[in-house]
Amino acid sequence: MKGIIVIFLFVGALMGVQFFAFPLITDVRQQWSDIAEMQKILEDAERTKEDRVEFLDRLSNIDGDDLRKLEILVPNRVASEDLYVFLNDLVKTANLEAKTINIADIGGKAGDKSAQKALNFDMEVVGPYNNMRNLLTSMEMSLRLMDIESLVINRSSDSTQPKSFYTLAIKGKFYYAGNQ
Repeated sequence: MKGIIVIFLFVGALMGVQFFAFPLITDVRQQWSDIAEMQKILEDAERTKEDRVEFLDRLSNIDGDDLRKLEILVPNRVASEDLYVFLNDLVKTANLEAKTINIADIGGKAGDKSAQKALNFDMEVVGPYNNMRNLLTSMEMSLRLMDIESLVINRSSDSTQPKSFYTLAIKGKFYYAGNQ
């Protein structure tokens, strides 16, 4: 009888291992596999985070030359004098004579000027037609952000000028970034 009890206990132990231990071992192995996969996902996420930070650093790293170009394109402060010199240089480079160059004075305090986003200008120049085309090309190719609102070309009415001279009247706006 002792032999039969030992056999029953042995069979019971095998069945216990079969029904309880093997599923637990399989679950533990699956959990270790899931943990390893999650660890890999976390490592990939960390690498992605580092790549993102590096990419943003590269994007935000603007060299001095680019900053100077941005300042020319859309300056932060309103400077009528600088615009007058800029337009006068364009006129001189195109070999034209400037009759008038007017930059709107926005007045007010310096703090008010920083809120201004556009500054009107108008100018009238005299010279040959090809030189006027050169002036317009120079204005178009300039880094300085501006809009031409009106452009009128007429034959020069000044009797001291040659008949091949024209008068070019331009009205437009210069833009500013402002201090926001």
